[in-house]
Order: sequence, then structure tokens, then C-alpha cells
Amino acid sequence: MNLNLLDLLNQIKKFAIQETGNVFSLIAYFILALIVLSRYFGTSLSRNYPSYDIYVLLATFALCIIVWSMTRRIRKAPWKINIGIAQVNLLNTSMEKPLDWEQKLSISSEISNYIYNCLSHSKQELLMDQYLNFFRLPSRISVNYANCNETPDKLDIDMLIRWVCRYHDQKVYIDYKVSTRKRINSIFFDKLINDINAYPEIQFDFAGHSHLEFDKFIHMVSYLSIIYKSLELMNKSQYKEVEEIILHALNCLNKLYTDQSDQSVNAWDKDVVKVEILMYFILAKNYFNRAHSFIENFDYKNEANTKLDQCTSAIDTEMNLIKKYLEKKKYASIYEQVELENAYIYTLWQLWKTQNKKTIDKQMKNIDSILKDKYKFGLVKAFVETIFKDLDDAKRHYEEALSSNPNNTIALRGLWIMEHEAGNLDKSLEYLNKLDSISQFHIFQPHIFDLKLQKLLYQINIKKWNIPSALKHFSLFVKFNAQNKKILKKNYIL
Repeated sequence: MNLNLLDLLNQIKKFAIQETGNVFSLIAYFILALIVLSRYFGTSLSRNYPSYDIYVLLATFALCIIVWSMTRRIRKAPWKINIGIAQVNLLNTSMEKPLDWEQKLSISSEISNYIYNCLSHSKQELLMDQYLNFFRLPSRISVNYANCNETPDKLDIDMLIRWVCRYHDQKVYIDYKVSTRKRINSIFFDKLINDINAYPEIQFDFAGHSHLEFDKFIHMVSYLSIIYKSLELMNKSQYKEVEEIILHALNCLNKLYTDQSDQSVNAWDKDVVKVEILMYFILAKNYFNRAHSFIENFDYKNEANTKLDQCTSAIDTEMNLIKKYLEKKKYASIYEQVELENAYIYTLWQLWKTQNKKTIDKQMKNIDSILKDKYKFGLVKAFVETIFKDLDDAKRHYEEALSSNPNNTIALRGLWIMEHEAGNLDKSLEYLNKLDSISQFHIFQPHIFDLKLQKLLYQINIKKWNIPSALKHFSLFVKFNAQNKKILKKNYIL
């Protein structure tokens, strides 16, 4: 009798630990509750309170749902970047000494706890306790290791670390992947995530003193979470906090380069340089936005110029990093090369917005070694000439680029702006219509629609009394504005 009872208790324990919170487990909870009610209360309830039976059943079912839901509860923190660490069962590929389910669960949980503690320690070192929340997902929430990019969105969390463990010849190997709820519109972000997820499995030994690959992964996740929090704060115009976070993170990263006790991250590591580029990108944009906020609020202390100078310095550093990246000339495809060169041109465009001619001239000296394509070099010169009102040369360079490629969206956009500012509405409308027929997306942010394009088409057509065309572009402006808002829910804009 005692042995049977112990076996039953062990089976219940195994079920409670292993069940994954699906509908079957909810039914099992309900059936178990009914058995207990029937065994201990059924007869007395029916005899003394027959009208209450339905209420007891409903209350039991409600209690079961509450218990079942609690097994799936995740510890999200409001106003923080929430990063979940999935728990995955250990795969046993060693047939000489197979592991039972308790051993598998023990090893898997231990590694999950180790990852959690490492990330928490990194969070404290980076002074990000108030901004980041790392938590372990309950074992009831199953995660598809191979493909779960939609899981962060379903769980309403910012990032998910999923991994699989393999046990072979008394050794543990782990393979990890990262998925995010929102992407950052940068080729460097896409490459960073792809490189992290393509990393091969690594051997993991708790008794070992050095896990370089694993330590590097912890650093990458920590800095990625900082980038996400900075973007969120910048979108809320909390510029001072962003500046403090990014500068501290860059300072920690520079110390990490020279830390002899931690050799997992070194200067010019292909993954870390992408993190640096993203952080300098955010820092530059944050300085620029803050400068404009000072101007909008009547900058009597001339703080806007200070922030523009800091913006120039951040962009200058960012461009030097991108140049080193481009000089490596290790492209996965022609498409990747084009994307990287466009990112470089976009950074130049950012720099020109500061109108710091000295830094612009310095960056322009060696640009021909980076952009071999003649018409792209001409576009860059056209940008600079436009900023400093050398409009004749700018127009000539734009037109040369357009003659080489009639569908060059950068040249078309530059020309319609120049013609519009000069009051040549017919010529401006010609370029606008051409650009609209090629692409309705922004030339530097191709994942969102160019609202300025539709707005200008609407306004010029109104002035020319072309009402049907004006109404068409006004409706597109309204439609694209709504779609951009949806897109921005899944994207951080740099």
C-alpha cells in the first residue's frame, strides 16, 4: 500500500514538473479536482445542498484555471526591457550512459540558472538594474528552438534567449539563439543577430575557469539590451538618460578591451564593432535630437551648439568604425556590400546635418577609397554641396548620377527638393512622380513609407488645381501614415 502510494506521488510529481501548461494539463487538473470532490464531499453535498452542486463545479473549474494560469506566469517588469531565458530539456545523445528525466531537468535548470546569474551580474556591472529585467521562463512555456521568432511578440517581451543542450560522452554542449520583438533598422543589427545565431554549439563545463565563447555571448546580450533601452528612452525624449547610459556602456566596453582577466571580447571583434557602431549611431542621433529640443525651447545658453559638436564627434567615430568595416571587403553578397555602403552614405548625411565643415572635409578626403562607384561618390559630393549652398555643382552631380542610373532614388529626391525650393514646381513634380513610380518608401529608411513624398505631391497638385491627383496622394498620405505607425511598433528607428 505504501509502495503504491509512493509510486503515485512520484508520478504526480513527475507530471507537475514536466507538464507544459497546455490544455491537456488543464483538463487533468479539473479531473483531479473532481475526483477529490467526489471522494470527500460528493455524497454530503448532494444530500444536504443539491442546488449548490453546479456552483461548486464552477468554482472548482475557476480555481483550476487560476492554478493552471499561475504555472505559465512570467515575471515581466513594467518600464523595463524584459529578456526571457527559455528552459529547454537536455538532449541525450550518449547511449553508453543515458540520463533519466530528473538528471536531464537538473542539468538543464542548472545551466539556465547559470545564464540568468551571469546576465544579472553583467547588468549590475553596467549599472542597468533600473532599466533591464532578465527572467527565466517557466518550464510550462514551451519554446521551439529551431524557429520561435514570433514568441517574444506572443509573450510581449523584448528579447528571448533560447537554447538547446546536448549531453554526449559525459560532456555538455550548448547552442544558443536570440530572437527579438522589435528589429532595429540597421544592416549592422541584422548582421549582429545573424552572426550570434549562426554561432556553433560550444562545450560547457561548470568546473572550467574560462568559457570565452559563452562569456562573449553574455556580453553581447547585455549590450544589445542597453541598445534597446536607449532607443526606447530616446523615443520618449529622455535624452539625458540615453547619453548617460551609452557613455557608461562605451566606457565599460573600452575597459573590457584591456581587461586581461576577460579575453572573451577584444578590440575590432567582428560582433563587438557592430555593437559599437549601433551605440555611436544612437549617441549621435540623441545629441542631434537634444540640440533641436534646446532650439525649440529658446536656447539662451547656447547649449544646442555644444550638443551639435558632440553629435559631430560621435558621428566621426562611427564613420571611422564603418570605414574599417568596409575596408575589410568581406561581403556575403553584392546586396550586403550595397547595404553597407548605403549605411555609410546615410552616416555622412547625418554628419552634414550638423554643418560642421571641418569634420566633413576630413571625412571626404579618403571617401573615394571607400566608395569606388563613381556615381555614388558624385552623390556624396552633391549632398555636401547642397548643405553649403553650392547648388549649381550639387545639381550637376545629381544629374550625372541620374544619367548613369535613371532610377537613382537618392538623386531624384535631391533634385525635387532643389527644384521645389527654387520654385520650379513643374520640374519638381516631374521628379516627384518619377520617384513615386519607383518606390514609395524612404530612400534611407526603406522599411517605412516616405510621407514627405506624398505630402509634397498632394500640395503641388493642389496648387496646380489637379484635384483627382491631389486627392489620390492625400489618401496615400493618410494610409501610409497609419501603416508607418504599425511598422514602428515592430521597429526601432535609427
